[in-house]
Amino acid sequence: MSGSKTAIFGFGVLLFFAIMAVSVQFLPVPNPNALNFQAFLPPSLAHPFGTDYLGRDVFSIVLWGSRAALAVGIISAGISAVIGIVVGAVAAYYGGWVDDVISRVVDVFLMIPVFFLILIVVAIFGGNIFYTMAIIGVTIWPSNARLMRAQILSLKEMTFVKALRSYGVGGFSILFRHLLPNGVAPVITNTMLQMGAAVLIEAGLSFLGLGDPRVVDWGRTIYLGEPYIAIAWWISTIPGAFLALLVLGLNLLGDGLNQVFRPRMRGSK
Repeated sequence: MSGSKTAIFGFGVLLFFAIMAVSVQFLPVPNPNALNFQAFLPPSLAHPFGTDYLGRDVFSIVLWGSRAALAVGIISAGISAVIGIVVGAVAAYYGGWVDDVISRVVDVFLMIPVFFLILIVVAIFGGNIFYTMAIIGVTIWPSNARLMRAQILSLKEMTFVKALRSYGVGGFSILFRHLLPNGVAPVITNTMLQMGAAVLIEAGLSFLGLGDPRVVDWGRTIYLGEPYIAIAWWISTIPGAFLALLVLGLNLLGDGLNQVFRPRMRGSK
């Protein structure tokens, strides 16, 4: 039951942010880039999260920032999942030199400090939000590939696979129609965790001044509010709290799904 409760709580947090991201354009909130208010106004009824050093409404910034955070998490982790599932499944099912080559590539990626690689690439080629999502996705896939490889190695020796082969079913059909659906559960849980990691990576890049200046995001707001933390704590603290809540929710959802998909582990606790 603990796994189910954890997954439900994490899903509730994710749903909260999804609703926030979808509905923000219909809410009567100021433009997050509008300089229409007095700077450093503390939280109040008029401005629930106060205003920043330029007079922008922090409440509006937090709401609009949820869109960038979710987009980065979903797209980056989605890219990682697709690459990892395909690469890991192909390596395990066909084996031989195919598995050897792919395994060496995965080992190389696992040896590279991911954040610093992304940091260098973004610093060289620019911080466009779409480019950043793609770079994150193509650098965090090895863990998904290893999980998928382990699942396929176990499943391909089962009786139902041998029966399918005896009936003349092709290897491609067996892999993508029968093995993948049965072995993808661990990748789903890991993808939830990677969504949180992707959100943190993008926020970290923005905090270092390497984010997309055209996009309203929490990391950049934390970065811009940091010099004024002593006199206007809300500028950095409130977006930081929402960032932490989203990452916590995604991690709890991933951990909960992991326990749900592994009933033997759940029963032993």
